[in-house]
Amino acid sequence: MYLHIIDDSIQINHLIRRTENLFPGKHIFYALSNSGKLDKVVETNNVIAIKSTKNNIIKIAKELSKFEAVFIHNLCYTKSVIILNSSDNIRFIWGVWGFDYYNVYPQLFKNIFLPHTKFVNILLFKHSLFVKYLLHTIHPVSKYIGIKSKDRIKQQAAKKIEFTVNNMPDFSELFQVVDIPRKNRFNGIYYSIEFISKELDASNFTLGNNIYVGNSASNSSNHLDIFLQLKKLNLDNREVVVPLSYGCSRYRVLVNFLGKQIFKDKFKPLLKFLPISDYNQILLGCNVMIFNHKRSQAIGNIIFGIWAGHKVFLRKCNPVYHYLKSLNIEVCSIEEDLLPGNMNTLEDEKQINNCKIITEHYSEKQIQKNYLEIINILGN
Repeated sequence: MYLHIIDDSIQINHLIRRTENLFPGKHIFYALSNSGKLDKVVETNNVIAIKSTKNNIIKIAKELSKFEAVFIHNLCYTKSVIILNSSDNIRFIWGVWGFDYYNVYPQLFKNIFLPHTKFVNILLFKHSLFVKYLLHTIHPVSKYIGIKSKDRIKQQAAKKIEFTVNNMPDFSELFQVVDIPRKNRFNGIYYSIEFISKELDASNFTLGNNIYVGNSASNSSNHLDIFLQLKKLNLDNREVVVPLSYGCSRYRVLVNFLGKQIFKDKFKPLLKFLPISDYNQILLGCNVMIFNHKRSQAIGNIIFGIWAGHKVFLRKCNPVYHYLKSLNIEVCSIEEDLLPGNMNTLEDEKQINNCKIITEHYSEKQIQKNYLEIINILGN
């Protein structure tokens, strides 16, 4: 029997469905929440909602030895406490989320902002990452006066983890600071291309002519820097579509204001959550997607864009850029390729090749194969 310790997150539903199809009755999910109730995870016979109280956390830690292995999805503080209070013979597998990068190893992201976004951070007093990095740095001294860094607790817990599961086991920034042998890094992702594309047929649609920028109201998207760069290009009255439905509210307001000032009526912000089918239709109205992140982010949107035939631009310092290049996917760099004459539709042959590669690596069949490999190795 395997245990998964999860949060009340909608993307976990795909994992629950997948594991139950592959290994009926062999995987249990402890879903932690402050209320003990679940809003996003669908409760099934193998899902147990648990209130995140101190007593429950310690109780979970003491019963882990009855499982063959324990999957930790998103290494938050609560799960770190569970790990640190468990016996040393537990086999932990860390399902790495983007959230983990910020909250476990803030030292990785001391340089993820471009110049104009740094100014925006000052203007909006957005210094949370700097504060986390500062607390992490001074923790050896500050802990004696009662100022503690929870990141240090998470990092201690990470040292007890034997395996990781993430999308880029050879390229992730995480392995700059986490000493996990390559043979213990599994390839895995929650969403399949079938789900992301909602069963669209790549041969039966034509892309529009708009430009998609960023993936959320997150300052790591470096919106203002890319807006000013795009302003210098001849966009031929093309619309600039910018998703801002989740993230920091005050950053959203500012990006919305700046976008309207720079692009006028051609600026099209997405301020509300949309059903995935509606969202995909908006993406299909674009033929260029630009992700100005210096860190790995927006993997789902990038995968969909490449599969659908978009010309995708990433920064060369972004690990996702090098990962995609390693798969022989045609992807452009913002630094070298974002030019007036290169904002057109990707050539048909390159679209077909990109779609084929994404389908091979992110189909439901391949994702199931990856999870079967994980369980087989754990069982040996």
